[in-house]
Amino acid sequence: MAKKEVKKEPKLTFKCKVCGKAKNIENMRSVTRFFPPLVVCTECERQVR
Repeated sequence: MAKKEVKKEPKLTFKCKVCGKAKNIENMRSVTRFFPPLVVCTECERQVR
């Protein structure tokens, strides 16, 4: 039997507006206090709030 090839989807990354590091989408938060909303990582979210 031939094995099915499992295609790995590329992880979606965003660049944090505070620290500038590219992080996975699961680690990002949007701070709606500002307009337009800022997309920041969880570590920088504490600094911004």
